[in-house]
Amino acid sequence: MNKPVPERQLANVKMTEYQLQSFCVQWLQYRGLDFLHVPNEGKRNLSSGARLKKMGMMKGFPDIYIFSRPPRFPSCRGIAFELKVGKNKLTTDQKRWLAILAACGCWTAEIRTPEQFLAEMQRLGWA
Repeated sequence: MNKPVPERQLANVKMTEYQLQSFCVQWLQYRGLDFLHVPNEGKRNLSSGARLKKMGMMKGFPDIYIFSRPPRFPSCRGIAFELKVGKNKLTTDQKRWLAILAACGCWTAEIRTPEQFLAEMQRLGWA
């Protein structure tokens, strides 16, 4: 497994959401945390979209959900991050999911940069 990019190399780097997600995933994998990404983004044809909906896929579920208990907040029931870059904004569905998860005892955040992700992880007790 590759080591994550050092923090000093992140300054002023413009990223796509895919690149930001890849950075976060690499960091989480390197530390052995339990997490998942629900692939609910992207365009699909009508039949596969309908099939996924019947299977329980929901619009707006966060990009990253971490199951591992954070060292500083062991009673936290999960961590949900919605990733955004540039001028992209949270959708109504994304705001709704973050509110639902927060009400259930999850730590939630909108993440826009690798530095912000690292700061959240440090705040949770992972350095």
